[in-house]
Amino acid sequence: MRRIVESLLVAGCLALALAPAHGGDYPSRRITLIAPWPPGGAIGTADGAKAAPDGYTLVLAGSGSLAISPTLYKELPYDPRKDFTPIALVVRVPFILVVNPSLPIESVADLISYAKAHPGALTYGSRRRLSANCMTHSARYNRVRTFATVWYS
Repeated sequence: MRRIVESLLVAGCLALALAPAHGGDYPSRRITLIAPWPPGGAIGTADGAKAAPDGYTLVLAGSGSLAISPTLYKELPYDPRKDFTPIALVVRVPFILVVNPSLPIESVADLISYAKAHPGALTYGSRRRLSANCMTHSARYNRVRTFATVWYS
């Protein structure tokens, strides 16, 4: 995870350095870059939301802080839609869904139907607790209560 964060920080700095200049003497002072990765992703994101909207505090947030946390918590100290303005796509992270080829599953719809028809028979794996893909699976599939989590590292 540390390697990913370091790569994202380097990519973000390069993007800022190579971006066309706008706004005259910007930046004329230090820029603060917040990379709110778990644990504490919502806290770092909230700090960025409270910062003055002057372009000197940038938040390198991902799906955990901007999409998953708002679906898991009734209240957050920020609103991802109102408190932030997207300025650059820095990285894309693929989510991969695979199934055992011995199962009669050819689509996501087939997987959901199979899971509902066979409660408790399927498991899914996730690299870390509270990772983006884990929370996505949990938020979506635990409503059906047919999947069990298998943690691996």
